[in-house]
Amino acid sequence: MECWAEDYCKQHNTEYCNEYCIGYNQLKFLYRVSNIPKKYQKVHNLQLTEVDSDKQSFLESFRDNIVENVEKGKGLILLSPVRGNGKTTWACIMLNAYIKAVALDNDMSVRVKFISVPELMQSLKDDFNREEKEMEKFKKHIKQADLVVWDDIGAENPSNWAKEVLYNYINYRISNNLSQIYTSNKSKEDLERVLGERIFSRMLGQCQGLILKGDDHRRGGR
Repeated sequence: MECWAEDYCKQHNTEYCNEYCIGYNQLKFLYRVSNIPKKYQKVHNLQLTEVDSDKQSFLESFRDNIVENVEKGKGLILLSPVRGNGKTTWACIMLNAYIKAVALDNDMSVRVKFISVPELMQSLKDDFNREEKEMEKFKKHIKQADLVVWDDIGAENPSNWAKEVLYNYINYRISNNLSQIYTSNKSKEDLERVLGERIFSRMLGQCQGLILKGDDHRRGGR
């Protein structure tokens, strides 16, 4: 039986390790509703390149104190014009760390959500083609989750309507002190231009910004 907790569960491969384990079922549920891409679901660390070594300890500390950071509503903005240098991976590392920390005490509540912003923008355009219950559940999860990752925000120029919808989601979470992590391939100036000063200023008020300068890990086989 494959279990997300196999690397750290003290009862793994014992007589208690079976499909009836509460922790196993909580973890399975949390990952199912999280929307975290499979390639990032078991990642707990990533060594940044030397040029970003000063950010490594900060990110590891944020991860190791993820529960406290989420309780305080803290967040991150990970920026870089370079694709594949760890932004999305580190955002998902934070989601994985939080799931690991809260799973056993969870009550089948949605705790984390990974959102590809370009996919969200497309979904908003196609809203009329989706089942109303499905979309309502998705919207509820955005507001309900303790920690949300907005991946690749600013990748496209949203319409004024889509920008307003995005602002309402982000603003709701900020107003309710709910943690958020953003990743973007835009510079700070370009991201503010695409999203608008109103959204961006609210994001900066909640989050610590980090600019990654390293090369694409994927080109090096990582």
